[in-house]
Amino acid sequence: MRRPPPGVRLRPYAAGDQALYAELFSDPAIWTLAGTPRTPAEAAALAERALAAQQDPAGRFRHAVVESDEGSLGLVGLALLEGEWRGGEAEIGVLLRPHAQGQGVGPMALRAMEIEAFDVLGVAALRTRHARDNRPIERVMGALRYLPLADVPGDPQPRRWRKAAPARGTLACIGVGMMLGAHLTPRARGHLEGADVVFALVSDALVEHWLATIHPGVRSLQAHYADGKPRPQAYREMVEAMLAEVRAGRRVVGAFYGHPGVFAGVPHAAIAAARADGFDAVMEPGVSAEDCLYADLGLDPGTHGCAHYEATQLLIEDRRIDVHALLVVWQVGLAGDRSYAVRESTVAQRRRLVERLRRDYPADHPVILYEAATLPIGGPRIETVPLAALAEAAMGMATTAVLAPVGPAPRASAAGAC
Repeated sequence: MRRPPPGVRLRPYAAGDQALYAELFSDPAIWTLAGTPRTPAEAAALAERALAAQQDPAGRFRHAVVESDEGSLGLVGLALLEGEWRGGEAEIGVLLRPHAQGQGVGPMALRAMEIEAFDVLGVAALRTRHARDNRPIERVMGALRYLPLADVPGDPQPRRWRKAAPARGTLACIGVGMMLGAHLTPRARGHLEGADVVFALVSDALVEHWLATIHPGVRSLQAHYADGKPRPQAYREMVEAMLAEVRAGRRVVGAFYGHPGVFAGVPHAAIAAARADGFDAVMEPGVSAEDCLYADLGLDPGTHGCAHYEATQLLIEDRRIDVHALLVVWQVGLAGDRSYAVRESTVAQRRRLVERLRRDYPADHPVILYEAATLPIGGPRIETVPLAALAEAAMGMATTAVLAPVGPAPRASAAGAC
């Protein structure tokens, strides 16, 4: 086989290409092994109809000119057979000028048009047909992984081939809740049971083992953490590990403790990256630490209002705290750390948080240190310390600080009331 000419590419069939179309459909040399050529008049009429269909968004035909740096080589086209483009089936075919044949141009054009059909138009399957004893086309169809179908007797092009759209990878980031086995929703379980690959970033190894009873072979994302490694780097590695499987055409599930969208950058980043690459990606909610906090502490955020801040956020941003509302400070055990490389900040760093809170609260204001229960055999951590002693209290990555309102909010004046 000769080498293809340089710069082979496709461009949409457009006005001015009708002469090429008519030539290809009427040249007996091209149709020797393909079927019966059209008369010049018939081919010219077809060229005009093809152009009208090309310009109609709802048209049932899509054609592209195959060209190189040396000029036009032929046409490749799609014809919708039934239903709509998305989810339907279409016929694919290529016609090349004699001098362009036998150079590998046909397979290149067909592969490019497959991308348009499967990835852009959403076609479910492609079909093609040709005359008997067309060995070159049969070799091409086999190389492109089309499957042979039964011949159609009496048809001048009886040979039939079909190729289904390749499996498309998907991503579902689910929340397994906070407590082992107690908070998984039916939808999240359905994703787990139907997955090809499951990644997990959960509270402890017991949860990973439990997930493995639903889907064997769970892959832990904990291995991407390492002492001294910045957490953003670990998070990027986690995202790429999941996306590599999605791109390989697999149904991927990322199982995360609590709610996958709350204080969890990896699920958000993975979903955004998957969607940017054209893959279906969803997030399924789970029971979060916030949900457990309200239940375990008997708090209703609707009573006085509620404000949520990440601890370091309070230190580096100029925030106004409403002391008449419930205040929830997340990741208080990491307050002041901006290295993203440690699992606990220093007492000195946490004292800075205390100093910030002392601008709005008295030293003896009670602070509840809360950690949701992760195992059915244990309970939540609920410990109250005065604000002045907060920095020295034992805490970790899962510790949350809760400060009650200092009192009821003042009423709006009559002039400002609604």
